[in-house]
Amino acid sequence: MEAEGLEQTDKELQSVEVELSSLSDELGNQYPEGYRKTVSDDTVGAFFKEMSRYPLLNAEEEVD
Repeated sequence: MEAEGLEQTDKELQSVEVELSSLSDELGNQYPEGYRKTVSDDTVGAFFKEMSRYPLLNAEEEVD
């Protein structure tokens, strides 16, 4: 967005009294104290990592 567009949007939000805040301010610390993210926390990433171990089919193999 260009600067003019941002200024206009800001003016419109102020005119209807919308206050913007940071999401992190509202959520605070979303993980329990001492929590460490592990590889298994990212299940989609783990799935794709596992799938990358197998070769893709070529056109001839797809027909079979």
